[in-house]
Amino acid sequence: MFSPSRSSTRVSRDNDTAVITLSMDSTCDLCEGEETPLCVKYCACGARKVSR
Repeated sequence: MFSPSRSSTRVSRDNDTAVITLSMDSTCDLCEGEETPLCVKYCACGARKVSR
């Protein structure tokens, strides 16, 4: 089940400037041990990417 309140990431949009901000809290470990973080791998619309 999808539960945004349990996510380590937050996406917000400033309605005045249309700037979208993504932030990650300290509980995100980028799915250590996985080749690709699961949030990226299973993003339904392909919007999530990893840049290092």
